[in-house]
Amino acid sequence: MEEKESYSSMRITRNRPDILRNYIPKSSDDPPAIAQLLEFSVKRKRHTFIHLIREIKDGFHNGQMEKIEKCTDELRKMITEDPRLALFLDVEFLELLVELLKCEQYSNLQVHAATIFEPVVTFFLCRKDVKDLAVIIERIIPIVSRLICFGVYLVQVKALWLLRSLVPVISKYEVEEILSPVASLIIEDSTSFNVLHAASETLLVACEKHPKISPEKLKLALPALMKLIESNILMLLTSGSWGLAFLCDGRGEMIVEDKYLECLITRLVDVMNDEERVMILSALHAMGSVVKWGSDDVIEIIIKEDGALLILLVLLEEDDLYIVKQTCWILSNITARKEKHIRAIIDGVPEGKLIDPLVKIMLNCNLNDVRKEAAWAISNAMCGVGIDQIECLRNSCSNIIWADLLNSFSSDRLFVLVTLEGLLNIRVAEVTWKGNPVDAVTLHSFFESIVEGIDRRDSFIVPEFVNESDGWTVSGHSLFPEFLMSDDYALNFKFEDQRCSNMFIDYNGSMKFC
Repeated sequence: MEEKESYSSMRITRNRPDILRNYIPKSSDDPPAIAQLLEFSVKRKRHTFIHLIREIKDGFHNGQMEKIEKCTDELRKMITEDPRLALFLDVEFLELLVELLKCEQYSNLQVHAATIFEPVVTFFLCRKDVKDLAVIIERIIPIVSRLICFGVYLVQVKALWLLRSLVPVISKYEVEEILSPVASLIIEDSTSFNVLHAASETLLVACEKHPKISPEKLKLALPALMKLIESNILMLLTSGSWGLAFLCDGRGEMIVEDKYLECLITRLVDVMNDEERVMILSALHAMGSVVKWGSDDVIEIIIKEDGALLILLVLLEEDDLYIVKQTCWILSNITARKEKHIRAIIDGVPEGKLIDPLVKIMLNCNLNDVRKEAAWAISNAMCGVGIDQIECLRNSCSNIIWADLLNSFSSDRLFVLVTLEGLLNIRVAEVTWKGNPVDAVTLHSFFESIVEGIDRRDSFIVPEFVNESDGWTVSGHSLFPEFLMSDDYALNFKFEDQRCSNMFIDYNGSMKFC
């Protein structure tokens, strides 16, 4: 007999169920009445604004630094109040601002120039009109990097906020060049809070807009992110947690080094136990990314971590459905792993089991997105459940009407397939617990009875699921699987009358071929 080849379940870890927040505000059209008032306001200020620009140009050509300082201060106040005034800034004046950034002997002028540049860049970025700024931005980057490293305190702060607005429009390679000075400021113990806050926000936007930072540069960013996550200050903690989540999601692989993992998970569990909603969510997103992209060792740490499963149980009982949704997503990615990880979720914690609240959410929650995340966690558990856990899982899920559930989410083909595989796995495990093999004919009858039972309650197999070109065939209202896994985790469905005597189910319910 040839060596047996094992085919894995189609359970998979999945990306986060929502779109991560965008930190740069999107431009939107104002209502007509407000737009008219704003246009009138801009026109009223235009004369003063253009006059200040002329005065600054004249003062620069004549070397009148006090005059320039006074006028740039006024201009800074005006453009900060109404960024639409940036429309009246010409390229010549922007070139002049670049020169003012270089005036190290006049730190006030550097502050004013950086402050003016920030709303200008943000305004044109929102309008997606950066062509005129491209050359200017290219010249600004090395100047700003130098100011971050060697500028006086207030210049450092303003340069960092300017850099934060520039990050979305510069290349990945330019971002990688500025990572070192920004990360160094975060790691330094002597850094003041204002500099630390500006640096953390800059690093966050860099992680969001350029997640595929090279591995060499990640060695600089990760210690800085870890230090932010260890902070007890809300804005620093959230910047670190979201930054880590963005980097993990953008890379599709685990980026946290082993030496950081245990401390990171311990810290995230502590934060998830906080009363502040923003802190809980930031920790959930970071934890979710670690679970999604981490190895099985990461799951082991979470399961063994004191209080980790307990806090997930507590969060499932939250009134905030967004928190519940993110918690269900984390649990679904844990149950997509090995049998021992599923056992930890089914056994739950001393205060209660984790499957029961997931079933409760799936049955009673009013928000379909949350119900589906809970259903994913249960379906993944059913696919990989062990023989000794069948009775517990079946009792917990006894109130679920699978036809209604599958009909609710029938547009998600993968979810339907995973759930059907889970139902079949439980049926097979019930028979094979005594060590009796299940041949292809028995397997065929099991699946047929499952689908027919669902059809009698509510037919969820609709025409879009019966697509010959997509690898599906139909016989009446039933579909018959020959569980052959393809690379993209999709099942090839096929109906054949022939008997496959060389196929059987082993004791943990996984398919094998001789």
